[in-house]
Parts: sequence; C-alpha cells; structure tokens
Amino acid sequence: MQKHLETIIGICLPSYNESDNINNLINNILSISKNIIVCVVDDNSPDETFKIVSENFKNIENVHIIKREKKDGRGSAVWDGFKFLNSLSKNINIYVEMDCDFFTFY
Repeated sequence: MQKHLETIIGICLPSYNESDNINNLINNILSISKNIIVCVVDDNSPDETFKIVSENFKNIENVHIIKREKKDGRGSAVWDGFKFLNSLSKNINIYVEMDCDFFTFY
C-alpha cells in the first residue's frame, strides 16, 4: 500500500523596502493553502518591512522572518531563506522563491 505524502510548500520572500506590499502578499499566500510556510528575508531594509512582518504575523507559526544586518543582495537572501526553511524539518517538498511586488498575482 502506497502512502500519500502531504505537499508542504516553503516560500522564500527576499525583501528590501517592501513595507507597502508585504502584509497583503503574505495574507494572499496564506489564503492559498494551510500547507505553506513563508520565510521573509529582510535585506536590512530602511523601511518598516521587518517591523510589519514581526508584529502582524507574530502568532502565525507558518510565517518566519530573518533580518539581515547588512544589505547582501537577492541571491544570498534566497539562499538564507531556503537554508532556514530546510532547517525546520517540516518535510517541505516544494521550494518557491518569489518577488514581493505582486507581479505574479496580476
């Protein structure tokens, strides 16, 4: 008998100055499925991105944020996000990286 494995999706959101978009984006992502884990990697934004995610999603166990101490670029932000998601031991079997600009939703 074959076991059915539940699909768990890990989404990495590299961000820099995304305070205008990040709240709505995360809410839209979470509305798709309960089997999504979001990791926002804030690349030391001077705006309120980190604060918005930290405060608005502090009680949501599927949303995580990493605050980087210096701006280090998108590529390494994605790498850091995927490493973090992989460390959760949640059996993530699909990894997605996407921009925070809602382009994929329009």
